[in-house]
Amino acid sequence: MKENIPTTIEKGVEPLSKLKALKEKVRELNDRYKSEIQREEKAILYSQLEKTRKEYEKLEEELDSRPKMSEQETKFAKLKALKIKIKELDDRWKSEMQKEDKAALWNQLEKAKKEYLALEEELDKASGKKEEKEKTSDTSEDKTKKIEEKEGIVLIFIDLLEKAKGGDEEAVKILIEFVTTHKIEITIKSESTPEEKKAGEILIVLLEKLRSGDITVIDQLIQIVNVNINIITIIEITPPVQPPRPPTPPRTPEPVPQTLESRQSLDELRDSYLKAKRLRGNVFRGKFGRLFRRKLSFGTEEMDFGGKKGAEDLEEVREEYQKKLAEYRAGELATLQASLEARFLAGTVTPAQIKAEIQGKIVNLLSEEQNNIDTQSVRGIEKNLFEKMKTKWRQFGKTRLVAGLLLGGAAAATGGTAIGVGLVGVRAGMGAVGTYVGVEAGLERYSKLVGHKGLINKIGKAGHFITEESLYRHILTLSDEDVKKEAARLRMLQVEKGVSIDNISNDGRIALAILRRDNELAAEETVNTASLDPAARLADRLSNRLAIEVNSRNEVIESEVDRERIKKMLRKTTAVLAGGAVGWLIGGKLFHKPEVDVPSPHAPPLAPSHVIGGEPITPSHIPHIVTPGENTWKIIEANLDSRNTMAGLIEGTRTHMIDALKDMFDKMSPEELKHIGFSSGDADLLYVGDSLNMSDVLDNPGIITRALFNASNISPEQIASIVKNNTKIAHWLAEHRHELKGVFDSAMIEKVLRGTI
Repeated sequence: MKENIPTTIEKGVEPLSKLKALKEKVRELNDRYKSEIQREEKAILYSQLEKTRKEYEKLEEELDSRPKMSEQETKFAKLKALKIKIKELDDRWKSEMQKEDKAALWNQLEKAKKEYLALEEELDKASGKKEEKEKTSDTSEDKTKKIEEKEGIVLIFIDLLEKAKGGDEEAVKILIEFVTTHKIEITIKSESTPEEKKAGEILIVLLEKLRSGDITVIDQLIQIVNVNINIITIIEITPPVQPPRPPTPPRTPEPVPQTLESRQSLDELRDSYLKAKRLRGNVFRGKFGRLFRRKLSFGTEEMDFGGKKGAEDLEEVREEYQKKLAEYRAGELATLQASLEARFLAGTVTPAQIKAEIQGKIVNLLSEEQNNIDTQSVRGIEKNLFEKMKTKWRQFGKTRLVAGLLLGGAAAATGGTAIGVGLVGVRAGMGAVGTYVGVEAGLERYSKLVGHKGLINKIGKAGHFITEESLYRHILTLSDEDVKKEAARLRMLQVEKGVSIDNISNDGRIALAILRRDNELAAEETVNTASLDPAARLADRLSNRLAIEVNSRNEVIESEVDRERIKKMLRKTTAVLAGGAVGWLIGGKLFHKPEVDVPSPHAPPLAPSHVIGGEPITPSHIPHIVTPGENTWKIIEANLDSRNTMAGLIEGTRTHMIDALKDMFDKMSPEELKHIGFSSGDADLLYVGDSLNMSDVLDNPGIITRALFNASNISPEQIASIVKNNTKIAHWLAEHRHELKGVFDSAMIEKVLRGTI
């Protein structure tokens, strides 16, 4: 507060302040006198006490004879006294050694500080100088004054750093609690220097390390705080209430390198969990399922997953699997964190880019585990013969459904009069089994799907999406709830039916896009809420928060498994009736035909599925938040470098590529630019805090693909041809871009399409 106290008030304030100080000194000397043991020291203290007491009484008498101060003068006097009290408490707190005394003094200091700030604000309002103070330029005199006003909390922070540096364990604990419960930052203004801005960014990283218990950064913190003391602000914050945590993996002290043995353990637990879900979803589970050897050996137990105990067993298997999975992910995230911290301190990455890379890593971890589950599901989870047959048949779709029905017909066709009764029974069994397996597999794959019904069909009918990115943009228009429900249903079908995600229905590419979006939502939720546990290091916070998301996801999938079991009962009943009918018809010799050699039906081989745009999924559609010093050219360059798009290109080629993309934004209208986040409507004029969504350009396969969307005279056949060519070009560039020695122009494109390079 800028104190311009009138002279008349000053005359009243100084004696009163002196009186207060003398009174405090009398009390302090009296306390010391009582505590002293040596006679000589007592005598000295007694004389000092008497002298001070006389000064106090004389001054008190003098003040009593003067006119009383006004209310305003009294408040200013009280403000002075509070400032003295804060200084005294601060000095005493620094000198105390006992933990109990420190805690008591800390409370007194905080109380006096709050009282001081409240009175200061009240006097600001009364004197009408608050607005004037905000407009006052930061002259050297003003800066000195501001340091004095906020010296309480800032100096406390500095003192804590110094004591912690000296090895005071109690000070270290208080320091970590202080940085956890206070927002500490360097105030950045438009006139701030680049050094101040850089110091602010480094301060954020160092405080994050200190909150995680890394006290090796204290020296750097002391240096930054002392150099920038005039622009440091410290605000007390209330820590958020943490939500209850499910039994998810505990925090590991340090990341451990992932050995082959630990990875194998994760693979085994994953297989156990998938089998446990499958067994839990069986119509014949529990004691009846044991007759078909439908059980899981887990630890020392034999689990059949029937009844209430089965639900508890499934939860136990899930917890063990998630613990091991979280350990692996914590190690991966810790490695990324170390890399990001080093790059940030070197000034090669911004906070916004750090957030994007973290989210990208989490999406890749989720996709990696999804692929592992996909592989195991297709391989087949159960050892039961019928389940193996159905798993294979489900992967081939309608052709094998027809083949299954033909198997019943083929068995019937061999039922001539020359065959004995025993062979008739074999053919009847073969026909019944073939029909049962084929009908049930077909019903499972093509029946109405449980859960969030019909979403994939609706998307398929919404339009013909030429590229994966156009499909994905449509997925972005769906609500988060719809995406999560459909993703849970797809994951249930994947395990239940043993079908790869891209072959789980006739619209596999839509299913993949939905799962991609669901993974990105989980990554966003993880990053945005990872700060709920500020005492843990960043990698562990991310891993623990991700474990909560995965646990919630798995619980939803398990509930879908229970609902699918009810549907399965109906399908099995239908399949049994169909299989029994064929077997009965064959056994009853209702098909009387001459004995002929009928070749075994062979279904055509499964064509490999192709998905356009098979590159690793990255959440590049996440808006970029503009920070000080950035421009559009730099943002484009950073986006391309973060995905290694320009790796191996020479400087001139890099410039050409970035400039070409920049021109696309320059050609946009002000309305289009505002729509994607350029609040000025000008691609060359950015404001700090602008949220730019540049994915329509930076995620586009190329200028050719973008142009064809705006063309009205291109036929569907030409569009399909161009898209095919673009895919071929993209794949070539992915493998050979490091070999380029010049601009990738139309001449080179023609060579790629002809296959001459």
